[in-house]
Amino acid sequence: MKKIFTILLLSLIAATLGGCDIINGILFPYTRGTGALDYVNLSKTANVSDGFLNIYYLDDNGLIIKDGEVPYVNAKEFLWKIQGAINYLYMDISTTKEKTTFSTKFRMDEEGNKLGIEVDFVQNLITIDEFLYFDLLGADLTEDPTKTIEVESAVFSDAQSTLIDLTNYDMNLFISDGMYLMPFHLANLLYSGDAYDVFFNGDKIYGYSASQLDDEAVLSQMYFSSYNYLSMSTEYKEYCVSYTALLFDHFYGLKEEVLGDDYTSFNEYLDNYSNKLIDSNDDDFSQGMRDFIVGLDDSHSGMILTGIYQSIGYELPKLTLADLGPRRKIFEETRKDLFEKVKDREMFEYLDNDKTLVVYFTGFDGQTLSDIKDGLKEYKNTVENIVIDLSYNTGGNLGVTIELLGFLTDGMVPISYKNPTDLSTTTAQYKKTALNTTRALSVNWYILTSKVTFSAANLMTFIAKDNNLATIIGDKSSGGACAIAYEVLPDGTMIVMSGTFKLTDDNYDSIEYGIDVDYQMNDVTDRNELISLINGLK
Repeated sequence: MKKIFTILLLSLIAATLGGCDIINGILFPYTRGTGALDYVNLSKTANVSDGFLNIYYLDDNGLIIKDGEVPYVNAKEFLWKIQGAINYLYMDISTTKEKTTFSTKFRMDEEGNKLGIEVDFVQNLITIDEFLYFDLLGADLTEDPTKTIEVESAVFSDAQSTLIDLTNYDMNLFISDGMYLMPFHLANLLYSGDAYDVFFNGDKIYGYSASQLDDEAVLSQMYFSSYNYLSMSTEYKEYCVSYTALLFDHFYGLKEEVLGDDYTSFNEYLDNYSNKLIDSNDDDFSQGMRDFIVGLDDSHSGMILTGIYQSIGYELPKLTLADLGPRRKIFEETRKDLFEKVKDREMFEYLDNDKTLVVYFTGFDGQTLSDIKDGLKEYKNTVENIVIDLSYNTGGNLGVTIELLGFLTDGMVPISYKNPTDLSTTTAQYKKTALNTTRALSVNWYILTSKVTFSAANLMTFIAKDNNLATIIGDKSSGGACAIAYEVLPDGTMIVMSGTFKLTDDNYDSIEYGIDVDYQMNDVTDRNELISLINGLK
């Protein structure tokens, strides 16, 4: 159980290939086709060695061929290669007596109960016992900025196992000479964890950490490939679309909200974009994939980079407000309207003869937490009211959010969430540790929100309102209930999406669509209106 509480807190064959290709006057190592490709680990936190990883191409009967469309890997070799990025030593890897099923499981208790993933290579089925497996899988590759909170207690509901029939996504698994062969991108999805990813650019294989997605040097190295000068075949485009459907059917937190009653699967939903995704050139494919993601109308989801089949420097046309769905359009219009009014705001602002202190910040991160702690150590003794201004706050670190609530209460901070795929639910009570320097302040607390207040800011608003810790004023928050997940599609397109960690109320209903205010304001940036409202409530 202690291991689960910890998770709640954070939620060989090698051969050198010779020869080269000259494409557009550029010399590329000739590495296409079945064989061992260079594996380059770019992560500074994952203990993964450079070397090789075998890529295989197969015909429809599973026979290894020289070249093909969909790259495959041996699941055993893939796991062995990235063992320094996952909890490999704690993983029980096994096969059935008939050698048809490949399992990766973690032992959960002394009785020998296990959970994990079972892949049936004959029936083409994947069974995920519960999504807690993915939390157990990922090694801790990032530093947690909040070591000052812990889980006091938690209530869980049992998860339902998730069955993925790969036949529905035109994918096949094969067993060949004792190797368990699956599409490269599926192996990355199932085995690499949340903090580490493996990227295939056609010439080489790169391992990287999610924290490196803003490192231009890393991304340039990964995306520079002979594939920049090649075109996708129709078969490979279909594979990309099928993989995307699988990903969003089982790993997207807002599937029910997006599909509604009109669709049963993202397989059907993606048909709406087939004219650009399938019957098109590579540039149109990227445009179609972005259209699909933008069409979700989900501010947590977006395209980070186009794929490897675009030439270096290619850029999609810039999005306009007309391209956005209703929710994102309101968000962006409000943000644009507010920006000029709040761009010069100070973090601490005293109003009404120093009786009201406004604390303004635009995101939840470790530095913001430190600055607010310092600022509230010695606030003026004339202060009767403190307003947490989240009107231009778009979220951030969940741990920072919980710790800041320590200024509003010395009691437990309850957080409820569910996984919409395996239907598991959790309500955890978070408490301060001895290291925590936040102490509840005896003032009148207010939280100021707007249509830009999003994600972690939306959560803080909900917790404060639900537990009567603060009066909520301003305008209804934008929403945002899911933790984000970074994913790579088979063409190299890099996206961010709403993941399956979904924040809810204590009835496990989503807070995706925002929190109503207790008192409405006409202009959330008007300090005179703010003071008038506060004084009118006394």
